[in-house]
Amino acid sequence: MKHGILQRYLLRALALNWLVLFLGLMLIMTIAQVPNILGRATEHELAPHLVLQVLLLMVIANASIVILLTLLLAIVVTIGQLSHDSEFTAMRSAGFSPLRL
Repeated sequence: MKHGILQRYLLRALALNWLVLFLGLMLIMTIAQVPNILGRATEHELAPHLVLQVLLLMVIANASIVILLTLLLAIVVTIGQLSHDSEFTAMRSAGFSPLRL
């Protein structure tokens, strides 16, 4: 029973870190694409009514890379937080191995 509680706690911490990192990186990458798309629209390479659609397609195209990158970063951040808060020590003293989780 305690094992399930600990797993839910770790999963919640990982999911929260991943969500924050994912949204932040997607926002940064989306904002970085806006000048390029608007520049193409002003040079008549892109119809003005397609600007939002192209931006959405670029967000979708970048999502697969961002998901993997932010998952890796979320794992590292979560392990760092657990280590900083001495929760790995508490898990070990309670009989749980961090490697097993």
